Amino acid sequence: MPFSKRQLIVFGIIGAVVLIAGLAFLFGGKSGEDTKTKKVKLVFWGVFDDTGDYRELMTEFASLYPGVTVEYRKKAIETYEKELAEAFAVGAGPDVFMVNNAWLPRYLNKIYYIDPAWELMTVKEFQSAFADVASKDLIYNNSIFGVPLYIDTLALFWNKDIFNSAGLASPPKTWDEFKADVKLLTKKDVFGNITRSGAALGTASNVNRASDILALLMLQGGSPITDAATGEPKFDRPITIGNETYEPGKMALEFYTDFANSKKEVYAWNNTLPYSLDAFTEGKTAMMFNYSYNIPIIQAQNPRLNFESAPMPQIDGTDSKVNYANYFAGAVSALSPNPKEAWQFILFLTEKEPQAYYLDATGKPASRRDLLKIQMDDPIIGPFAEQALSAKSWYQFDNLALEKAFADMIEWVAGGQETPASAISRAKNKINILRQGG
Repeated sequence: MPFSKRQLIVFGIIGAVVLIAGLAFLFGGKSGEDTKTKKVKLVFWGVFDDTGDYRELMTEFASLYPGVTVEYRKKAIETYEKELAEAFAVGAGPDVFMVNNAWLPRYLNKIYYIDPAWELMTVKEFQSAFADVASKDLIYNNSIFGVPLYIDTLALFWNKDIFNSAGLASPPKTWDEFKADVKLLTKKDVFGNITRSGAALGTASNVNRASDILALLMLQGGSPITDAATGEPKFDRPITIGNETYEPGKMALEFYTDFANSKKEVYAWNNTLPYSLDAFTEGKTAMMFNYSYNIPIIQAQNPRLNFESAPMPQIDGTDSKVNYANYFAGAVSALSPNPKEAWQFILFLTEKEPQAYYLDATGKPASRRDLLKIQMDDPIIGPFAEQALSAKSWYQFDNLALEKAFADMIEWVAGGQETPASAISRAKNKINILRQGG
C-alpha cells in the first residue's frame, strides 16, 4: 500500500532523529557529551594541601556534576616532579595536577589547554578575574594552560619584640630603611661574632629561598633577568634610565651579599648561623624574607613568638612596586581522556565562593581580584594579598638549574671566590651552556 505524503514526512523525521542519536552515541564522548550525565573519574595530584582542604569542594562539585567523581592524592614536593615524569612517560598519571608558575615552560607539551570550543573561559575573562602575573605566567599563544587557586609572594617577617626593644615602631618600607634597621638590630660580641642577626640575608646555603630574594632584587632594579621568549640570560646587561646607566644584576648581587661581608656596616649574617627559618622562629634574627605558607609552621614551632608580616621593601624613590610571585596553578594533563571535565573541575575550584572556602581552609592569599580586595584587611595575610597585584615573574626554562645558578652566584661572592661582576659573568656562561644542551 503506498504511503501518503504526510506519512513519508513523519518517517523522514523519525529517520533523521535516529541517525542523529546514533552519531551522538558513537561520537558523544569526544564532541561534548553532557558532563552532568557522563560517568567520569578524575584523579587530582597536588602538593602541600590535604584531602580535607578539598573535601567539601569535591562534594559540591559532585552535586553539580553527578556523573563526575574526583580523587585527590597528596604528593611530597621533594619527589613530585619525578613522579609526574614517570607517570607521563608510561601514558598514565593524573587528569588534574598542580604546576608551579616557574615550571610552565617545561610542561607546555604535557598540558591540555582550555579549548575555546568548550566555552568555559576566555582569555579576556581570565585577565579580568585574576592578578596580572597569572596572565603572564599561565597564558601562552593566547591559550590558557593553568588557573591559579592562590598567588603567594615574598614578604618581610619581623620580630616585634626585638623591634620594640630597639625603639623601632614599624618595619622598614624601603631598602635604605632596611639597611639602617639591620645595623641597629644586629648584635656582636667583643670578638665580632654575631650574637643576634638583624636580618637573615647574605648567603644561600642557610637562607630559605635565597635565589628568589636575589631575583626579586634584580627585578626591582629593572633587569628582566632572562629574555621572555628564549630564556637567554640578561641579568648581566646594563640598563639606561634617563642619563644614568646601571647594572641591576651586579648591583643586586652586591647588595645581597654585603650582609654576609664582615667588612661592611650591614654585616649581619654568615654560613655558621642556623638556617634562616629556624633562626627567625627561635628569635635569633629580627627579620627574614619568606612566603605566607611558612606562617603556620612558625606559629606551630613557637606559639609565643611575637611576629608579623609586612610588604617587601622597595627601592627608595620609585613610584611603582615590584614584588615576587611563587604559586601553584591547576592544569590538565595532555593524556587525560576527559580534559573538558577536568577543566570544569579546576574552574569550579577557582570561582569566587569555592576559592574563598579553599583560602579559608589553607590560609593562603587569593588569586582572584575580588577576593584579594577582601583579604587586604586581614592582619596576617593582608600584605601578601596586597602584593599579588604588583607581583612579577620571569621566564625560567629550567627552574631548578636557574635556582642553583643563582645560589652559586651568592656563595661565590659571599665566600670570596668571585667579585659580583665575575660571578654574574660566570653564571651567565653556565646558564647558556645549559640552554644549548651542554
